[in-house]
Amino acid sequence: MKNCIAVLCCLSGLMACDSLKQEVNPALINAEAEKIVVACFIAPQDTVLTAEVSLSKPVLGENTGYDKRVNNATITLSDGVRSIVFDRRDGQYQGQYYYGADPKKFPIVAGQRYTLTVQIPDGRKVEAVCTVPKAVVPRAVVLDSIPTFENGFSGKDYFVRLKWQDPAGEENFYRVAGVYNYLPLQSTYPNAPTPNWVRNLIDYRPNGDDRDLVDDRQRDGEILNSPRGFLRFYGFSQQTLFERVQRLNCVIDLLHVDANYYQYQEAVLRQTQTGDNPFAEPVLVPTNIQGGLGCFGAYNRSTITAVLK
Repeated sequence: MKNCIAVLCCLSGLMACDSLKQEVNPALINAEAEKIVVACFIAPQDTVLTAEVSLSKPVLGENTGYDKRVNNATITLSDGVRSIVFDRRDGQYQGQYYYGADPKKFPIVAGQRYTLTVQIPDGRKVEAVCTVPKAVVPRAVVLDSIPTFENGFSGKDYFVRLKWQDPAGEENFYRVAGVYNYLPLQSTYPNAPTPNWVRNLIDYRPNGDDRDLVDDRQRDGEILNSPRGFLRFYGFSQQTLFERVQRLNCVIDLLHVDANYYQYQEAVLRQTQTGDNPFAEPVLVPTNIQGGLGCFGAYNRSTITAVLK
């Protein structure tokens, strides 16, 4: 009797699941045509102005391959008085290419408003505008550490924070990035080679959602601190960091970015962090490309070097 009841329960469950199935009418799904996708970020410190142009891939339709780059677009950057046309350039590897222009012929100026126009051979055209922020100079780099406990051993992780004065009375957005350089101790083994400087990226990934982005919401005009940038050393313990190196320094960039840059990069970061989780909240990536997708943004970079040992 119990077996019969169990079978009936299973059948009932299967019928209930089957009742959840619904045929979706393709006509009700948004079959929007492909759009022009643009990625271009400009700064006064650029040694080359670059842009990428591709086409979006609609949800519905035939699979025509993943390479949706546009290799014959016309890209024009203008400040309202002057303009420059990007040319197609080969990348480092075979098949790679990008659109570039020489900033010596068209300098990017802080406070200036720029318009980017992209047109493809079929006549479609998109446009975007951005204004280059002014530079914000970093004040100091602060070295600190946090205790760790892993695999039964206690230790510490070293990190650096950047400090700067936020300009008051305006909405500001920032991004930090940097490297650290260290010279290992000379080995005591006979005929050991002279050590060379080692360079690694400062790691902002442990900060989770904050990562390397900062804004001045509710902190307008204050001294701001960057997220923690960890010094990840490979080959020896963090606990013995300063005992294993002769010299140590870091070079950190403070990017004063516009709202277009910040909002786009922040959304892309959150989208990346969802991974393959089917239950993650969908992330809407903003765009300032009129008639298309992507981002045209600007930033202004300032650099500070700090000797840690």
